[in-house]
Amino acid sequence: MKVAYWPGCVSRGFTPELHGSMAKVAPLLDIELVELDRACCTGAGVIAEHNQELADTLNARTFALAQQVDGAELMMNICSTCQGAQSECQERLDANAEYRSHVNETLAAEGLSYELGLTNKNFLWLLVEEIGLEALRSASSARSQTSRLAPSTAATSFVPATVWGSPPGAPATTTCTR
Repeated sequence: MKVAYWPGCVSRGFTPELHGSMAKVAPLLDIELVELDRACCTGAGVIAEHNQELADTLNARTFALAQQVDGAELMMNICSTCQGAQSECQERLDANAEYRSHVNETLAAEGLSYELGLTNKNFLWLLVEEIGLEALRSASSARSQTSRLAPSTAATSFVPATVWGSPPGAPATTTCTR
């Protein structure tokens, strides 16, 4: 499976073990990573607090770069914070054609444009939803009878409630464990 891979800025600085581990695990699971090395931070919790349109434009740029990766089935990240920020941004862009067009006007200077239809998943979601737990068990059993696997990223992500649904009375953004 070929994916447009956004490692996130934190995996290069504070948690380099995430990026290094991903580079070793991906080939074992037949995942071809095409790194989005021109993509920038999602702006989660910093830029978005002061300028939502700027944060959305930065994320739309990353989505547009992912859409240019020839043969990629989807975009994948390894950071739950990135996933949350990108999911919320994508929901805003996909729901409002006028806003998306406005953001794309800024991206046009780089020859980029975000179009509907991008699938963006965190690596853990990809393991469960695309590869499957049984295939993962088989792959790990075939490699070593004594190895144990454990995720090294957050088990929760902040995502728009409309992505997974929400219980009555829940806020528009909710913490979900997948």
